[in-house]
Amino acid sequence: MVHVIQADEAKAERTLAEESKGADKLMNRRALLLQKQEDCTRKIRDLGTVPSGHEKYKNKTVDQLIAMLEKVNTKLKKYRCVGLSRHTSWCVSDALLMCLLDRYIIWTVT
Repeated sequence: MVHVIQADEAKAERTLAEESKGADKLMNRRALLLQKQEDCTRKIRDLGTVPSGHEKYKNKTVDQLIAMLEKVNTKLKKYRCVGLSRHTSWCVSDALLMCLLDRYIIWTVT
């Protein structure tokens, strides 16, 4: 009778250990999925609002969007020789030109 009770206890302990191991796996999986959900939510928030012209892309498939993006990237490749310094100097010279033009207009008006 004692051996039967001890065998039942041992069996219950093994079952409890297996269930505990399964519960730990589920909790770890849940933690990973919650972390993934937080990462995705943060990435969506970092993207910001959807631009107003998004309607024309709404009915396109992912493959079509990727093809469109590749076309745009190939068109942009011809401008890769224009560095940041050239762009910056152009913006500065453009701003200076506009300032001088404003001064000239004010000078000629008065």
